[in-house]
Amino acid sequence: MAKCIAPCGSAETRGRIGGIVHSSWRGASTIRAKASPAQPRSKAQLDRRATGTYLSRKWQSCEYQSAWNDYATTHPVVDWTGNSKRLTGHNWYVAVNARYFPAMAATLEQPPTAPAPDPVMGFDCTGDSGQISCAWTSPAGANDRVEIWLEGPHSPGRQPQLPKARYKTMVEGDTSPCVLSGLLKGNYAVYARAFSMVTGLVSTWVLDTATVT
Repeated sequence: MAKCIAPCGSAETRGRIGGIVHSSWRGASTIRAKASPAQPRSKAQLDRRATGTYLSRKWQSCEYQSAWNDYATTHPVVDWTGNSKRLTGHNWYVAVNARYFPAMAATLEQPPTAPAPDPVMGFDCTGDSGQISCAWTSPAGANDRVEIWLEGPHSPGRQPQLPKARYKTMVEGDTSPCVLSGLLKGNYAVYARAFSMVTGLVSTWVLDTATVT
C-alpha cells in the first residue's frame, strides 16, 4: 500500500481503476494492487460450503416452500448493525438448516412454529494460561445447546466486533463451564448464543471478555 497526493487530480479517490484500488486510511489517500479474494480450504470451510450447496439443492424439492416464504414475510431479522432486514423463504430454510443439519444429521422441512430460544443467561468468561473458561446458568436443558464464537487475540482497549468473530464450538446446554483451550496470549471477546435442537433457531448474542495469559 502506498500513500499518494491528489490522486487522479482530485482531493480523494475511492474504488478500483483497472488493477489499482484507491482508498483512504487514517485521512491519507492510498493506492494498492487489487488482490484476488482468499479462498480458505480448511476442513471447516469446506464442510460449510458443502452444507450450503446441499441445502440449496434440497430446497428445490422442498414441499413447504410457500410456508417458508410466509414465515420469512412475518419474521424480519435484525443484522449486526441493528437494522431490520427481510430474508426470503430460501434464506430462512438454509439459515435454519445450516445450524440444524450439522448438529442433527437431518433437515427441518417445515418452518419453526415455536419462538427462538432465550439468550444465554449468566454468561461469564475467565481467562487463564492458554485457555478461557465459559460459564452460564441458562440454558441447561436437553433441547438447547450453546454456540460460542471468539474474536482475538487483540490489543487492550479494542472494541469487540461481532463480524470479526469466528466459530469456536457448540456444546450441550448443561455443559457449563466449557473450557476453550489452545489459545494464544492476549485479549478475547467471547460471544455466545443458544441454539434450539427442536426449531433450529438461535437466540440473540451475549458477550463477555477474557484475557489469556
